[in-house]
Amino acid sequence: MTQGIEDFETLPGWDSALAEVFCGSGRHAEAAALLDRKVADGFAGAPFDSTWLLVHTTWADCAADLGRADAAPLLIERLAPYAGQVIFTNVHTKGAVARSLGRLALLTGDRDRAVAWLDEALELHRRLGARYWIARTELELADALDARRAAGDAERATELTADAVVAVDRYGFDGLRPHAGPPPA
Repeated sequence: MTQGIEDFETLPGWDSALAEVFCGSGRHAEAAALLDRKVADGFAGAPFDSTWLLVHTTWADCAADLGRADAAPLLIERLAPYAGQVIFTNVHTKGAVARSLGRLALLTGDRDRAVAWLDEALELHRRLGARYWIARTELELADALDARRAAGDAERATELTADAVVAVDRYGFDGLRPHAGPPPA
């Protein structure tokens, strides 16, 4: 991927994909360095084409993974008009834009907005029958509910986590296992 960034500098998004790989593999310093550059330039450079949502939601997830609230306001501003859409390129889908927005809102401390966006994403993923995105969103919504701590949030978070664990076990979504808890005995 690093070679791809060097060889294809006119193709935006390689740096966001590399940051996602770094986040997923625990190489947070390298991901943070890439994110620092994008925050500094205001996330410039991504043309408004079929990859724009993918690139920006990838940066949003990277910021959330790294706990980088400084990146959230501009990403929220850019992505909010597309909250009801699904990120899809010809070869890749990344679920609902509202899911990434919910993660960003939680990062900024706006727990009510985070829950609302994650609820919107969960509803959309359920309508689509997108099993992986349903499970992932259930776990992320459970985190937002745990953070918000309004009446009924703890019970709902427990139910969502239990539903996600069933999907993780049933469909082998092992990448979600660290968030879903240990496998059943």
